[in-house]
This record gives sequence, C-alpha cells and structure tokens, in this order.
Amino acid sequence: MNIIKLSNGLRVANFSSPHDFKFEDGNILKACSDERAELMKVNFDETKQTILYINSGVKTENIKLDFSLSEQLAVEIQTILDTWENHDMFDIILIPLSMMNAIKNDWRFDELNILDTPFRVIRMKSRLEKLVRIDQFCV
Repeated sequence: MNIIKLSNGLRVANFSSPHDFKFEDGNILKACSDERAELMKVNFDETKQTILYINSGVKTENIKLDFSLSEQLAVEIQTILDTWENHDMFDIILIPLSMMNAIKNDWRFDELNILDTPFRVIRMKSRLEKLVRIDQFCV
C-alpha cells in the first residue's frame, strides 16, 4: 500500500484505488497497482429491471447495485484490523464508498464499529479541482 504523511501529520494509505488522490495541501497519494486494484475490489451484485417510457417508447435497463466482499477481500480487511494498532505505518486507509458499504453490511463484521478502524472514505474539498480534504473523512 502507498502511504503519505499529510501536512497536518496524518498518515494516509491507499487500500486499492487505481487512481492518485490529490489533497488540498498539495500532497499526492499514488495509485495502487492495477493488479492490487483488481484483486481488492468489491463484488458488484446487480438487479436489473427494464422500464418502458410510454411517451417516448424507449426502453431502459435500470440496475440496482449492491456491494459485497469477496472472501479474499474480507481476509485482507480482517488482517489489517488484527494488526494495525500494533504498528506505526498509517492512521487512515482510504477505501471506496462501495467497500465501506460492503463492510457495514457483511455479517463477518457485525460487531465492528467502523470508527474504531482505520478505514475511511475521502471527502472532496472541490469537485472541480478534484482536491481531497485533509481534515474530514467519511464513514
């Protein structure tokens, strides 16, 4: 995992994003390898429904997405939870919102208080400039 220290002292790791994160203080957290990004992605569970719009006669496919953890991803998350307090590498691990939702809905983590973990989702300061805040994160 790539790790940087932000200007406020917070040490932030990139769990699985294949994209760089540019923070408001100018720091850039580099992307993970394509291999890690692919290996550590959530399962996308799709429920599809076709809708016909009467006025235009157009059919669209509407997809409800749910996210779940693969066994390999759950093991990696559990390994981090078992060891992160005993080392001094990072304070926060950035994960995608879909993964945060999958963790919260996974029976293996029923007793987990997400605030007691290093897992966080980015909070954008500016969508136009694509800057990530250094003092606010989502759970």
